[in-house]
Amino acid sequence: GYEEYPVNVQAVVAFYPVTKPSEMDFCPEVVPVPPDFKQYPDIMNLLKDECPPTMLLHGDADTQVPPGQSEELYRALTDRGIPAECCILEGAGHADEPFVQEETKLIVLEFLNKHLKKEGRQ
Repeated sequence: GYEEYPVNVQAVVAFYPVTKPSEMDFCPEVVPVPPDFKQYPDIMNLLKDECPPTMLLHGDADTQVPPGQSEELYRALTDRGIPAECCILEGAGHADEPFVQEETKLIVLEFLNKHLKKEGRQ
């Protein structure tokens, strides 16, 4: 359902993405999610060959969203020939400190600089 929105996204950076809501078990007292969350579409079913370059960042110690969801999305993107990078941060949990460290910011900035169109360049 987002066909009415323009498709001019040049790059995506996703932090610990939930790619398969139907497989997630959240405790509502700890992680507030909408009641119909499990009915949200799986991202894998929405992929198109025109997807923009995508960077995925996930912690290998994430107990809320399994890092395997990012790894599976990465494989699905690259299998379609979509430029993708998957950065698994060692020892990082969900929304943990390593995601805001200077080294991580530089990795994201490098990805964006590589894939975003510069002024006057197509």
